[in-house]
Amino acid sequence: TIAEVERAHDLGADSVNIVAPYYNRPTQKGLFHHFEAICAKGLLPVCIYNIPSRTGVNIEPLTLREIAALPGVIGVKESSGNAVQMAEILHHLRGEEMAFSVLSGDDAMTLPLIALGGDGLVSVLSNLLPKEVGAMVRAALNNRWSEARDLYYELLPLIKAIFFETNPIPIKEAMTLCGMAAGPCRLPLTPMSEPHRASLERLLLDAGVIRMMAPVPR
Repeated sequence: TIAEVERAHDLGADSVNIVAPYYNRPTQKGLFHHFEAICAKGLLPVCIYNIPSRTGVNIEPLTLREIAALPGVIGVKESSGNAVQMAEILHHLRGEEMAFSVLSGDDAMTLPLIALGGDGLVSVLSNLLPKEVGAMVRAALNNRWSEARDLYYELLPLIKAIFFETNPIPIKEAMTLCGMAAGPCRLPLTPMSEPHRASLERLLLDAGVIRMMAPVPR
């Protein structure tokens, strides 16, 4: 991980988003020391990425508070899908004297997180609809909750559809259907199943997304 951060630094990256170590399932102490070793290099600002469904390990709120105090840590992309955990993270960190952003890593959890005091979203759907997703987030951040909810419910069918199968299979398929050069997934991810693809295409048509863009021939 440190070697990859060094490479990103040399290539001119502004910051790095670093996932918790996967497969070996470290303890909470091990997670802290992992990020401590990365931050000790002082190369780039670090956003922590917590996604236990993929890594097999959860960065618990108290551990994250310790990690957040490390030099160069600027925020977390929180993808646990657990609203209670998100609330605990915000509770533990909001009183600290640090600049630390708490971002949802799950489009569907955006409004709950912002309502609890979160700062925004690292989005999947915005690869396809950046203007619409951005409008929803800005409305919520500016306490225009009725507008934010309306936009959220408009987007919700597509938010669910882009997780019909493992991300990024559906979002790549949606972008391809709308004429964007997202390209295919590489193995072990496979093309989207035909039933899911048909459902996704229907949702895109119903939402008017395909009509707004010129689809490319398959």
